[in-house]
Amino acid sequence: MAKDRDIELMDDEQDDDDELAELVEEDSFGGFAGFFTGLLIGAFLGAGIALALAPERGEVTRKRIRARLSDFGEEARERFDDLRDEAGRELRVQRRRLRRRLKQRR
Repeated sequence: MAKDRDIELMDDEQDDDDELAELVEEDSFGGFAGFFTGLLIGAFLGAGIALALAPERGEVTRKRIRARLSDFGEEARERFDDLRDEAGRELRVQRRRLRRRLKQRR
């Protein structure tokens, strides 16, 4: 009797799983379409709000971005030059040490 009850419970669980799978299959395309539609609406609303609330015209903003990129480029070149100079100094120091060691071995 307990065995029959266990089998009955397992059958009920299997039926529940099957119903859930059917619901997911039926709603999966609708869920994707709804998500995609919401994404598009959100993107358009965001772009509209950004344009409406932008503090400056696009031309001014582009000039500022160019100026910041130019500043960033100059800083990067300066840091690269500093690192190159430092590497050159370290290379000269290591050469001197190597020459001294080689002379000591002779």
